[in-house]
Amino acid sequence: MPFDKIDRVFFEPGEGLDVIAVVTLKDGQQQSLVVKGTTPCYGVSDFGNVSIELRHLRDVVFLGRAD
Repeated sequence: MPFDKIDRVFFEPGEGLDVIAVVTLKDGQQQSLVVKGTTPCYGVSDFGNVSIELRHLRDVVFLGRAD
């Protein structure tokens, strides 16, 4: 799923360490995926680069690409 088509992802607890990722696309369609909650997610913040496991996230909004 190309990131440029994603608007936001909401994460719900699944079984064990799995999480359910509810992906909302920019056209409004939604798709649900089961992903490993221990998968790292990397990003950029005002205080530097960050890494967090998916199981510790609840909502991610895609604003665009970081340089």
